[in-house]
Amino acid sequence: MCWFLVILLGFITVVGPASLASAQEGPERDGQTAEARLVIKSSTPYYRAGAKKGEAPLGTLPEGTSVIEIQRIEGFVYVDAGKGRKGWIADSAVAKPGSKSPAAADVQASEGDSARSSSEFACALYKAVSVKSQGNVLFSPASIEAVLGVMLAGAQGATRTEIAQVLRRNLDAAESERDAAAENRWQRLNQSGEGFQVVCANHLWGAPDVQFKTAFAERVLKSHGAEMEQLDFMNGARVKETINGWVRDKTKGEIPSIIDAALDPATRLVVTNAVYFKATWGWEGGFPRKYTESRPFYSSGQKP
Repeated sequence: MCWFLVILLGFITVVGPASLASAQEGPERDGQTAEARLVIKSSTPYYRAGAKKGEAPLGTLPEGTSVIEIQRIEGFVYVDAGKGRKGWIADSAVAKPGSKSPAAADVQASEGDSARSSSEFACALYKAVSVKSQGNVLFSPASIEAVLGVMLAGAQGATRTEIAQVLRRNLDAAESERDAAAENRWQRLNQSGEGFQVVCANHLWGAPDVQFKTAFAERVLKSHGAEMEQLDFMNGARVKETINGWVRDKTKGEIPSIIDAALDPATRLVVTNAVYFKATWGWEGGFPRKYTESRPFYSSGQKP
């Protein structure tokens, strides 16, 4: 059983600091910049010039790593972790020694609020969709909520408020608590065990001429497992091949394709989600045939 959702956003532009666009190897300590010792709050990638235009990270700094701040530019920090490890990271990934992460009780409370809001969102969505439908209704609330959650992480102003209202999210809660709850929820959705496998995958495809902020890319990667990848929407055939290949891979071939025609070349961002579920019957040897019988089935639930 699989679901897949793609949301196309025609004209979203999120521009990072111009100074990062020209940074190649990063600033060096010149003896005049005040050094601040920080600690990595959770495992985070570091980049030569920022997570933009598909640039791969230089590596990953583990949680608890002690680093020296060399330069800070609106939302980004260039750090030296020793052993040749230097690069840009999001300033949200570091804290002063002794700083505390969101309290477990706060995260648990956010998870409880999240579960409640997810149920309310699913019920409201079903009510809205079923009113306009004369037949069966099939959709995945988890897929739609996941994509809107990714969008919420990068939205601002009225757009952010509207998405939060649709998702029943409380914007008064601390951002770190919301992200921690989202990360825990995403991890729970991606589980495998004896006889079952669940996959909930998110991905972002950005136009090559748009610079997406490193802080946003790192935030959705950590909280939603959503990787950012560069994709030239002017090449329609390549776009179809790439995105369809991604969904085939994530759904184990159950959904061979989702895009049949070329997307609008003006597209700047595509957010995709795929949910895959496979499990065996709890009965040894399969579902007992003695409990199976053939009877008439009516899609409307009523006899004709």
